[in-house]
Amino acid sequence: LANPQVIEEVVRMRNGTLTLEKVLEEVGLTKKWKTEGIAEGKAEGIAEGEARGEAAGREEKALEIARNLIQKGWSIEEIAETINLGIDKIKPLYHPQREKTLKTRRKTGSEHLK
Repeated sequence: LANPQVIEEVVRMRNGTLTLEKVLEEVGLTKKWKTEGIAEGKAEGIAEGEARGEAAGREEKALEIARNLIQKGWSIEEIAETINLGIDKIKPLYHPQREKTLKTRRKTGSEHLK
């Protein structure tokens, strides 16, 4: 919109009665930059929120799969390796019933158990 050198010259010609900020405001640049900054900030916030939501959704799906594999008698290590989920995330999913299931499956020779 405005050449910075022209703006500086206008400020000088006014003997300091006009500031650079005032000139930018008068030509509409301040409002334009503020509006663009707000829009950019909103877009970045939306993108970040979407990324966080997607990551949370992927983790929830992995936990659901882990629960299903636990019910099938898989070990923590097997689950962690198979679905690429940390052992620290899988351990809380185990219940006392798990040991009973493991013993029963070992007797039947389940191939997924160690």
